[in-house]
Amino acid sequence: MSSRMIPGNAKAISKLINEMYRMGAEVLYESVHAIHASGHAQRDELREMFAAVRPQLFIPIHGEYQHLVKHGRLAAECGVPQDNVVLLEDGQPITLRPNDFQLENRVPVECTLVDGKGVGDVGYAVLKERRILGDEGMVIVVLVVDSETGSILHGPEMISKGFVFEQHYSHLLEDAKCLVLDEIEAARPGQINRLQENIRSSLRRFFRRVLERDPIVVPVISEV
Repeated sequence: MSSRMIPGNAKAISKLINEMYRMGAEVLYESVHAIHASGHAQRDELREMFAAVRPQLFIPIHGEYQHLVKHGRLAAECGVPQDNVVLLEDGQPITLRPNDFQLENRVPVECTLVDGKGVGDVGYAVLKERRILGDEGMVIVVLVVDSETGSILHGPEMISKGFVFEQHYSHLLEDAKCLVLDEIEAARPGQINRLQENIRSSLRRFFRRVLERDPIVVPVISEV
């Protein structure tokens, strides 16, 4: 089996391989043997296609622009009139008529991101946060403080998600708790927003210096 396994088809392919083994076959595939064949045609195969079809108009589609150029050159070598080799990019409409074609005015196009049931509603800020979460992880700091005195009733509790293995780095999280306590002592009562920002900045500096990591830090402070 010279093709690579497409994600999502693993169960069906495994079932097929098992059935072939039941029939007495020896099956070679990518995980047990270095075998692979490209699904894309080579130049000589493309020449055969041009010879068989003999197109008068050719619009290469697949690949990046450099691939379109090279495919167009091959078409010209195989007899397609140079003026009838058309390289299109995104946003360039073309109208095909019975005896010729016409390039229309360009239209503005851009990528539309689909996120679940939402279409085009994912902004740059959300994507940036997701990249950081995927690369660096997240640390949540949970605190409960007395609204009148500012004294700590619970915490600070450090919750790590996708950042570090807590059992191996528990000493660093304990050091981070000390930094949180320092920020609490320096804060004025009632300035929760300022305290949250100070905790976030202090911990990010600490993690960058000690681990060269920059997780998203989310302080959750409740007043009772």
